Amino acid sequence: MNNYLISQNGYMRGLLVVTAAVLLCACTNDDVYSSAEEFVASGTETIVPKTIETDMSTLTETAEVDDWDGSYKVTIALSDAGSTLTGDVSRISYTETNGDLVITSTKKGMEYVVSGTKTDGMLKIYSDNKYKLTLNGVTINNNDGPAINNQGKKTLDLYLADSSINTLTDGGTYTTSTEDQKSTFFSEGQIVLNGTGTLNITSKYAGGMITDDYIILKPGHQLNVTSSAGHALKGKDGVYVNGGVNNLVTSADGAKALNSENRIEINGGRTVAIATGTPVINGTDTTSVAAVKSDSSIYITAGTLNAKVTGNDAKAVNADYDITMTGGTLNAVATGKEVNSKPKAVKADGSITINGGHAYACSLYGKAMDDNDDIITYQSTATTNITTHLITIGY
Repeated sequence: MNNYLISQNGYMRGLLVVTAAVLLCACTNDDVYSSAEEFVASGTETIVPKTIETDMSTLTETAEVDDWDGSYKVTIALSDAGSTLTGDVSRISYTETNGDLVITSTKKGMEYVVSGTKTDGMLKIYSDNKYKLTLNGVTINNNDGPAINNQGKKTLDLYLADSSINTLTDGGTYTTSTEDQKSTFFSEGQIVLNGTGTLNITSKYAGGMITDDYIILKPGHQLNVTSSAGHALKGKDGVYVNGGVNNLVTSADGAKALNSENRIEINGGRTVAIATGTPVINGTDTTSVAAVKSDSSIYITAGTLNAKVTGNDAKAVNADYDITMTGGTLNAVATGKEVNSKPKAVKADGSITINGGHAYACSLYGKAMDDNDDIITYQSTATTNITTHLITIGY
């Protein structure tokens, strides 16, 4: 086992060779510098971090076959003058008041194919069963609430029609409701996103896309979420990124670009997560900003995750338990300073294990990688570049 102790000047010392390698990140000097100039002048390291920004370019990947086998379809043409519903309308009940289209169904196998525009309204769906929602050129702005609100607790199969561009926006305030309305696109149940269209979500009051269950992102789509008021994307019970081009950005204080109270998996696609807010301080409690935050563990098996934070005290990739990487690419950058807690590029309260793929971590004013034991585990076959503030580990 190779043990690398990072010394004050950022270089490695200590070497014992066996089959695997372990990086000891316990630094004898955990300095925090007041400026980039002082940081460079210290002679510790001279670093220009990787540039991480939203990336709208296409990604070559094979979309999954749409295996929906429902029996009934309702086609909806949204309009400010009154929406038109055709097809198996007898299977549902609906009302439209003040621009809000509310659909209720107790039937199985329902699909809603939606197109058109609402300049001030909402699509809300109640369902006792799993259903499919196909967006085929939808623009919804709601000045006082979510654009889409799924109150069904079963799986929502969200399908973006081929080449379609769909845009959802909320307003600066939400009307008080006894129901959850946590984001511009909110769902009580699971969300499974499929298709090869584009979904653009902007949030001014709450989160961007939030489910109180889990969310699965399949290959083929483009998802662009921007929130100035909350998390960009959150799956309370888990986030599974299996593909797609995903740009997740938040500028809200204390918020996360990609968030879950359970595990986060990156299994494919290209995901950019950027958080630029500042920490929220309540007495002795500090809620820091993070690009990616799991209250459980983070797993990276394939695809690309680019994560960046610019606020003070922030962590680019942060897990309450473990971070495990067996493939794919991770680029994590933290540029903020320490005010109440130490900034980190990659932080785990449990362990950090990198057994495959390529990891890049850079924190200008804190450790590049840090876990509970100050030990980063990787294989002896890895190619490494290790300093206090910059670490690369690749295979």
